[in-house]
Amino acid sequence: MIKQKDTKNKILDAAKTIFTSKGFDGASIDSIALEAGVTKSLLYYYFENKDAVFYEVIKKTMQNLIIRLEEERKIKIPQNREESFICGINILKNEIDVLRIALSEALKSPQKTNIIFQLPALVFDEFKDEYSFENEEKAKFCIDAINIITYISFKEKLKETFFLDDEKIYEIFNKSI
Repeated sequence: MIKQKDTKNKILDAAKTIFTSKGFDGASIDSIALEAGVTKSLLYYYFENKDAVFYEVIKKTMQNLIIRLEEERKIKIPQNREESFICGINILKNEIDVLRIALSEALKSPQKTNIIFQLPALVFDEFKDEYSFENEEKAKFCIDAINIITYISFKEKLKETFFLDDEKIYEIFNKSI
């Protein structure tokens, strides 16, 4: 069983590398299998198709983000929306390549929109014993997560285009939400 889990994780790590370097459309089952060092048939043993691999990469990324969120909460629980945004930025920036592709795929295909809602669903599930989330709060969390992903994705280009520093870009972002 451990070997199967190692193989599956090796495939997911390879897929993450391929998806983040080539995008979803540029990735293929062949390139993922080659990167993972497994046969295509072994990859199909674990995953039905490229969409299934992509979904699992996103899910694994989200689970890692939840772990980071729990670690951050041990250090300091955000007391207001701005602190929540800073915490979110610090957590999400480490996985921005995967999140950017997830957002891109969600924008291209209505069938893949659920990808974007995996992180909030995992957060709500993880903290359901501590908090009671109303639907409006869930929607606000999702919108905030999308805003943070967009901010992180375009921050460097905004700085370069408009000759602004990190502090000014964050100030503009914070005022816009």
